[in-house]
Amino acid sequence: MNKKLLFVFVIIFSLLTAGYIYEIYYANKELTSVPIVGNIYNINNYNMHIQCSGNGNPAVILESGLGSDIYTWESVFYKLSKFTKVCRYDRRGYGGSELDNKTANIDQQRKDLFKLLNQEEVNEELILVGHSAGGLYIQHYVKSNSDIVGMVLVDSSSSVSDEMINKFYSVSILDKIKTVLNLSLAKIGVFRFIDFLECLFKFNNVASDVLVDDKIYGSRKINLRNSRYLEALARDEHLYIQMLKSTKPDLGNLPLTVISRAQKSQLKTSNEHVFENEYSKAWAVWQKNLLTLSKNSKQIIA
Repeated sequence: MNKKLLFVFVIIFSLLTAGYIYEIYYANKELTSVPIVGNIYNINNYNMHIQCSGNGNPAVILESGLGSDIYTWESVFYKLSKFTKVCRYDRRGYGGSELDNKTANIDQQRKDLFKLLNQEEVNEELILVGHSAGGLYIQHYVKSNSDIVGMVLVDSSSSVSDEMINKFYSVSILDKIKTVLNLSLAKIGVFRFIDFLECLFKFNNVASDVLVDDKIYGSRKINLRNSRYLEALARDEHLYIQMLKSTKPDLGNLPLTVISRAQKSQLKTSNEHVFENEYSKAWAVWQKNLLTLSKNSKQIIA
């Protein structure tokens, strides 16, 4: 290897190493600066964030959708706390919860939640409430837990056929490459460097903080391009597809309320509006199918 090539290699290696260390430092710094509105507990050697408020039995447990932390429940949480106990939490990698080094699976996710509730001393009977992907997850939390006395699915996903997965949820090779590339770039600090330049040259006055819907988050800012969030999201998406393929659970006579949206899907795709109409029709059918999970179910159109 000639000296010039060796010099280039050393420079590139040094930049990648510096970017990697830089990202680890700021990802940890962000985690420690996340507003903690409840309590942090050590669950299997990793900290997790939960907040409970109010008093009453049964207690309502809120499960967030794909890519979301506890703040998606902001207004709902405080309204429910006026007449019963209510809890919301961050799944691993989101909000105030650390990302572990394991592959996400539904059993581990279920154990995380009930260990958190035990640490928080939630001894009441439970009503599980899940939105979107969170609704799909909680359908599988009932297993071997007699404390669960009811369930509310808020515009929830459901198990679907392979045909429907291939039609509406298939991920192309290009999408997989893009996900891996984005995560790799995030891990070596590229996105933070771009944000820094944007801030420095006034291209973007919010820098690395991406401001999301004010109606949900108020003035809170979250970074949607940091490595911790992107890795948690990638794991969440993988688990979501797994659960879409899973066998539909049997909830017996568990009281079940399915709250479904009335408006057409706002799904953004590269296909034409025909696809959106087909997806909306399919979604409406899946909402009806959710009623078959329990012999004691009803649907509310919101």
